[in-house]
Order: sequence, then C-alpha cells, then structure tokens
Amino acid sequence: MRKKVERHIVKSEAYRKAIRRLKEKRLKRHDISFYSVIIILVRKLQRDRISEKASSVAFSFTLAIFPAIIVLFTLIPYINTGEIDFTQNVMEFLNENMPESVYEFTSATIEDIISKQRGGLLSIGLISSLFLSSNGMVSLMSAFNSIHRTIEKRGFLKTRLIGLGLTFMLALGLIVATGLLIVAQYVIKILDEMDIIFIDDKTFLIFGILRYVILFVVFLLTIASIYHFAPSMHSKLKFLSPGALFASVSLMLASIGFSFYINNFGTYNKFYGSIGALIAIMVYLYILSIIFLLGFELNASIDKAKHEDYD
Repeated sequence: MRKKVERHIVKSEAYRKAIRRLKEKRLKRHDISFYSVIIILVRKLQRDRISEKASSVAFSFTLAIFPAIIVLFTLIPYINTGEIDFTQNVMEFLNENMPESVYEFTSATIEDIISKQRGGLLSIGLISSLFLSSNGMVSLMSAFNSIHRTIEKRGFLKTRLIGLGLTFMLALGLIVATGLLIVAQYVIKILDEMDIIFIDDKTFLIFGILRYVILFVVFLLTIASIYHFAPSMHSKLKFLSPGALFASVSLMLASIGFSFYINNFGTYNKFYGSIGALIAIMVYLYILSIIFLLGFELNASIDKAKHEDYD
C-alpha cells in the first residue's frame, strides 16, 4: 500500500513540477541547486542518527548546566550597583522568559545565590562547570566530525582547549544577551521617568521586537563561531553560513514555542512534581541539540553538493 502511494505521488504532475522548480532554484553563491542539497541532506539525516547524537550532547550539557548557572548567578552580587539592581532585573527576566514550572522550581534558589556574595561557591562552581561544560562541547565537536566523516586530528589538550574556548564563548553570548536586555529595560525606565520618551503600547511593541533582534544576533554570531571552530575539518562556507542562520531562527522559534507549550499545556509538574522542571530542562536541551546538529548537517550537505550534482 505504501509503495503504491509513493508511486502515485512520484508520477503526479504536482510532484514533477515541484522537482523541476527545486532544480531550477539555485544557491547563487555556491552554484548548486536546492534539489541537490535536499537529496544529500535527507540521505545524511537517514544515515547519521541525529537523534542518538543529540541525546549524547544534551546529556553532557545537562550535567554542565547547573554548575554553569551557579557561576553565572554567583557573579551577579559582585556587579550589583546602586544604579542598577541586577538581582531584581534578572528575576524579572527569568520570570518572563522561563517556563512557569521551571521558574517556580528554581526561583528561590536562584534569588538566594544572586543576592549574596560567595567566593568559595564561585571558585568551586567555576572549576566544575568548566570541566563539565567542556565535556558537552567536546561531545558536540565529536558529533560534528562524525557528520563530516572526519577523524579528530587535534590532540587531546588542543581539543579540550578548543572546547573550553567555545564553551566560554557560548556562556559569554548568553551573558551579553541577558545583560543587554537588562540594561535596555533600565534605560527605558530612566527615559520614561525623565519624560524623554512616552511609553505606550506601540513603544512596548518596538522594544519587544528589539529584544528579540538582539537575541537573534547574539545567537547567530555564537552559533556561527561554534560551526566554524568546532569541527576538525573547517567548512568552505562563509562564517555566517546558511546552517548558522537556520539554527539561529530555529532556536528562537523553539525557545518561544517550548516556553509557550510548557506554560499553557505542559503537565510535567502535575505528574512528576518538582522533578518535572528538570525533565522540561532536559527535553529543552535535547531540542536545542537537534537544532544545532540539523544546522551543521545543512552546511555539510551544501559542501557535499558542490561535488555531487543530482540535477
């Protein structure tokens, strides 16, 4: 029955017309057709076991996320000033952007950490997070090499240092994005109090869009850097590659969609109690890992399509 349906689809005029258009539509910069890229991408996805690789990467980053969060939040009491209350701004930002069940589970602990200076906690968290999070990045680097069908030629120390550097870059991207959003909220508040701007619904909409633009740019630069430096064999694509653009857009949509789902339809906390928040975090990291690998698969498919033409 399945083969009969497939034959019917392949013989249909709509299918043939779609194939012709895909062959005619070309990536001008690389002079390859969309059809060749799609054929190679589908075959690679069937062969590369993306789901298994994503599970491994997500598990590694799950082990790293908690010490990394401790480091990030333990830094906040050291940068609090009388002008900007980072503690309150961070809590408001997390409340707005985290799934409700995750926020309720973690808010008390986070607020306690970011309101008091703890030098010992900072040093312990820094060491453990660097080691564990570099494991996550090294796992991602290994997945990239597997997709490219290349062997890791860099030594253990060099691989670990690159993993640490990319982990730091990823953390820095998150810090910069969060910092810009918090500072932007403070600037808007000051301008409103000084009657320089009038905050109405239209202004809120504009600044809301601006926040997502900032997040997108940070995501794009961070992902492009990881795609460029993580694999053993560097891609011939430009730094801002199609895969990085796809992954950035997908990450934004996945983050918004997953948060909306958890807040409105998720039942993790009802079935599992507080541990449901941990399950939600693990599922979220798995989705992000899938997106990271899909974006890299797209880049690898474009690279391969330059040598294999299916037109």
